[in-house]
Amino acid sequence: MVSKIVFRLALIVGISAVAFAGANLLVSPAQSPISLNDGWEEIEIPITSLMGRQPGHSLDAFDTTIVLQDFEAAGVWTSSDLTVPGTPYWHSDAVPIGDPNTPAWWCGDAALPDNAVAPGGYADHQQQYLISPVLDLSGSSAPITLAFKARWKLETPGGEPAPYNLWDSWNLQKSSDGGATWTVVPEADLNLPYTGDCSYAWFDHCYEGCIPAWGGAAYANAYTVITANLDSYAGQSNVKFRFAMLSDPGFSTVDDTTMYGLIVDSIRVTNSASTVFSNDGSGGGFTVEAYPVAPIGDTWVYEDSTAPTGLTIPNQTWSWNAEHNGIASLSNALTSPAFTLPDTSLPGADPNAFQKLRLAYYVWCDLPDSDGDNDSALDDLYEVYISNDNGATWTRIAYDYAYDNGETHPDAGNSLNGWVRRGEGLTTGAATTLMDITAYGEQSVMLQFRLQTDCNNDGGVGSGLHVDYVHLVATRAFATDAATRNMVVPFPVTVGLPRTFSFEYVNEGSNNIGNALRYRQLYIKPDGTNQGTDTLKTATGTLATNEFVTVTNTWLPSVAGAHRIRIRSQYPGEQDPSNDTTYSPINVPLSGVFNAAVDVQPAGTYELAYHLRDYSVVLTNPRLIRFTPAADGVPAASADTMDINKVQVLWNWDPTDISSLPDGTGRCQLKFYDQGPDLYTPGDLLYTYEEEIDTNETVSPFHNDSLLFRWWTVDLSTVPELKRISGEFWVEVSALDSLDGSGLPGLLAFVTDNQDTLDQHSFTRRLDQPGAPILASPSRFCVEVTAVPTVWPDPVDDLTIVRDALTNDVILRWGAANRADAYKVYRSTDPNNLQQTLLTPTPIVGTSYTDVGALTAGDKFFYVVVGVNQ
Repeated sequence: MVSKIVFRLALIVGISAVAFAGANLLVSPAQSPISLNDGWEEIEIPITSLMGRQPGHSLDAFDTTIVLQDFEAAGVWTSSDLTVPGTPYWHSDAVPIGDPNTPAWWCGDAALPDNAVAPGGYADHQQQYLISPVLDLSGSSAPITLAFKARWKLETPGGEPAPYNLWDSWNLQKSSDGGATWTVVPEADLNLPYTGDCSYAWFDHCYEGCIPAWGGAAYANAYTVITANLDSYAGQSNVKFRFAMLSDPGFSTVDDTTMYGLIVDSIRVTNSASTVFSNDGSGGGFTVEAYPVAPIGDTWVYEDSTAPTGLTIPNQTWSWNAEHNGIASLSNALTSPAFTLPDTSLPGADPNAFQKLRLAYYVWCDLPDSDGDNDSALDDLYEVYISNDNGATWTRIAYDYAYDNGETHPDAGNSLNGWVRRGEGLTTGAATTLMDITAYGEQSVMLQFRLQTDCNNDGGVGSGLHVDYVHLVATRAFATDAATRNMVVPFPVTVGLPRTFSFEYVNEGSNNIGNALRYRQLYIKPDGTNQGTDTLKTATGTLATNEFVTVTNTWLPSVAGAHRIRIRSQYPGEQDPSNDTTYSPINVPLSGVFNAAVDVQPAGTYELAYHLRDYSVVLTNPRLIRFTPAADGVPAASADTMDINKVQVLWNWDPTDISSLPDGTGRCQLKFYDQGPDLYTPGDLLYTYEEEIDTNETVSPFHNDSLLFRWWTVDLSTVPELKRISGEFWVEVSALDSLDGSGLPGLLAFVTDNQDTLDQHSFTRRLDQPGAPILASPSRFCVEVTAVPTVWPDPVDDLTIVRDALTNDVILRWGAANRADAYKVYRSTDPNNLQQTLLTPTPIVGTSYTDVGALTAGDKFFYVVVGVNQ
C-alpha cells in the first residue's frame, strides 16, 4: 500500500489568488525637483506581488509612483528649528478684579477667556518665572523672612501617573549666587505646606526627580499669607528668590475658563531689624522670564548618507538627516516647498485624475531612545505633517519611531537598524494606517518631517532621523469597476469530498454598485475541460468604493489532478475588465516547478494544510505543528488509520546564508510525535529524520525577484513507526545549523507581524531554556498532509516472553496478526528506543522467535514484534 504525507512550509499562492491587473511604476523628476512627474500602465502583477498584498487594499489596479523629491540634488526643501521662545506671562495688573488694593503680580495671559478674578488665564506647556532683584543680606541676621500673599486656581490634581500627584503647579525658589543656580524652598522652611510633592508639569519640562509645589484650587477664592525662612542666607550678598509656575501639555484655561493662574502681592523680606525689600504688585526691580528663552538650534543637514542595510533606495546617494547630537527637547522640521497635488475630483472620468493619493518615503530612524524609561510613552520620535495654507497651519498625517528588537512594524520592518520604506504610519490610538492625502487633491500643499526628542537620552543617542525619496502612490480608478479577488480554497481537496471555497466581490470604482453583482465560475480540469456549466450567478449586496462582499461556493471535485478555478465578474456598465477575473493559479502553467494549482487528490487521499496563519516568530526555534485530520475535513474512517509516506518542505533560506556555512549545506531535522495529553503538548516520539540539504534545494521564493518553489522531499514509505497513525499527530521542523550562533534567519517563509495566539496547531519549543514548556508558536506555516487508510497489518497485541533457565534463551510467542505475512523482532536496553537492535534482518514467517543465550545476570531487555506484509 502506498500513500503519502506532504508538508509544505510556505504560503501557497495557488489557493489564495487575487485579480491580476496592476502597476507600480517608479517615475523620477525630469527637471525641477518639485515638479510632479508620473506615468502608469496596466500590466499583470507578477506572482511575487501576490505574497505581499494586504487585505482591503483593493484600489491598486493603476498605482503610479510620483516622486516629490529624491534628494539627489540639493533642491529647495528647507530646515528649521520649531522651538519658539516663550512669551512672558508675569506682569503687574489690576487683579484680582474688584480688589481695592490692586495692582498685583499676575502669571496669566489676558488674551485668554475672562473670568471673575482676572481677565484671562494660562495655556498648556508654560514655564514662567517672576524673579526678584539681588538682595544684599551681608549685614542681616536671623530671623530673615520672606512673606507674601498669594491666591491661585490651577488644574485640579487627580489621575496623574505614578509617582506624580500634581498637574499644573507653582513653587518658591531661592538662589545664593545671583540666579546662576536655584533650589526649591524646602517645605520645612514654609508656613504653608506644598499641596503635592511630585508635580507632573516639572517632569514635562525636563526636570528630574520629584519637584514639590502648590496646585489645585483650594486657595482660589481669597489670598493666603505664605512665609519662608531665609535664615540660612544671613551674611550673603548675592541672594535672589523667584516664583515659578509650570503647566503640562493638557488642560488649562482653554478647557476651564475659571482657572485664572497665580496672583501674588504684598511681598516683603525682613531681617531682625528692618525691611530689606518690599513690593506691592508693581515695579520694584522684578524681572520676568518664559522658557524656552531662545530656539535650541536646527540640526538638519543635507549629506551623503549610506544606509547600514542592503535595502536599495532609488537614486540613493544623498539624503536629509536631523542629527540627534544628544540635545534634549529638540523640535526640528524639514519642510517642502509648495506643490500642487494631482486631481482627485473626477476619478474614472478624467484620464488625468486619481482615485486615491497616499504618501510614502524612505526612512532610517536611528533614535534608540524611543522609550528609554520604559513607561510606554514615546520619548524620541518623528512626525509627518501637511499644510494647505502655505504653512500657516499644519495637520499631522502620521508619526513613527525607532522600533527595538522586541517590536515589529506592519510596514517594512524596523527602521532603527537601516533604511526602510514607509507607506503606513501611526495615528491616534497607535493605529497603523496608510498615509492617505486624497482629501488634498488638486490643492497646493507643503509637507513637513519633524524630529522630536525628550528631556534625556536614557535609551541611547543615535545618528538621528534620515529621510529620503519622498513620493506619492497615486491610484486611478474607473467610475464603474467591479472586480474579484482573494480566492481561498481550503484543504483537503479530494475527489468526492465537497469543498466550500470563497472569493471577494469588490468595488474598485468610484460609484456605488449593487443589485446586480453578477459573476461566472469555471472549474477547469487537468485536461483543460470544464467541470460543470459556466452559468451566470448573482451575489447580494450594495458596495461603496473599496467595500467588498465575501461570496462562498461549494465544489465537488470529480477527478484528481491540478485544477484551475476561475471567477469572473460581469457587472453591467463595467469599465475595466482587467481586474474582473481571479484565477487559481494565476498565469502559472499546470505543470512544472511553478505549479501552484489546486491539487485534487484521488478518492481516499487527503491533504491537510495550516496555511495563511500570521504570527511573529523566533526564527531560531524549531516549529511544531499539531494535525487534527478529522477536524479539518478528513472523514473519521480515514482519519482513524493513516500512513505517513512522504514529506515535502519549502525552506526559505537565503542562498547567501547557506553558502556562509562551512560545507555550503544546511542540516534539517523532522520529528514525528503521537497525539499528546492536551492540545499543547505532543505525545511519544515516533520517529526522527535528519538530512543535509544543499543550496539548490533551499532557494528563497523571493530570491532575485523570482518565485522558485524548491521542495525538499523525504521518502518515509518504509518507516514502520509512521504507519497506521490514528487521530492527531505532531510534526517538529527545525534547522540545526547556525551562522555565528544566531541561527539561520530565513528558516521559514513569510513571517508577518499579526498574531493569533489562540491557534492550537503551531507551537514553539524554546531551545534556549531547556525544560521550558512548549508555547503557541509565533510563525506562519503552510503544511500539506496527505493521508489514506491502509492495508497494513494489525498490531501484534498478544506477545508473551518466557526465559529458559537452563540455556538463558528468551522465547517469544504471539498470535498471527491480521494481514501480516511475516514479522520483524527488535531488542532494546532503552525503553525510550524500543527498536534499538533488529534481530531479524529477514522477516520471519512463524509466530515465535528464540533469542539464543541472550540473558546474563543483571540484564534487562525490551522486545518489540512488528507485523509486515510484502
